Amino acid sequence: MTRVSSGFTMASIAIAGLLVCFSNLACERKGGPATVTRLDPDNGTTLGGDQISIVGSGFEPGKTTAEVRFGRKRAEGVVIASSTTINVTTPSSERGPSEITVILNDGQAFTIPEGFRFVEPQDASKVRDAYLKTQGKNK
Repeated sequence: MTRVSSGFTMASIAIAGLLVCFSNLACERKGGPATVTRLDPDNGTTLGGDQISIVGSGFEPGKTTAEVRFGRKRAEGVVIASSTTINVTTPSSERGPSEITVILNDGQAFTIPEGFRFVEPQDASKVRDAYLKTQGKNK
């Protein structure tokens, strides 16, 4: 229980990503509800070590923490960079598509099926060039 300045008590319980508040005061999450929409870029080498950004909203730098998984492998260097970006370093993996799971410290979880594609290192430059062209960024 938390005593608020007006003398009311408020309890909040997080159940499976749902924030439930018991109070006659409004319960508000600063930054709004979190979302995860895409990865930028959405591919990298099977060796791992690629820096990517998870784009979304409602993250709170210094307050939000996250666990990010590529399939069953945990990403390293997870940093909440801004209210819209989580930066991570990819793990090594087998070639092919990988499901991405983002689990926030408040219990919210997001999954992007086949959200990332691991490619062999010799194919990486071709994939990155194609990606840059789709983004309007020519080499």
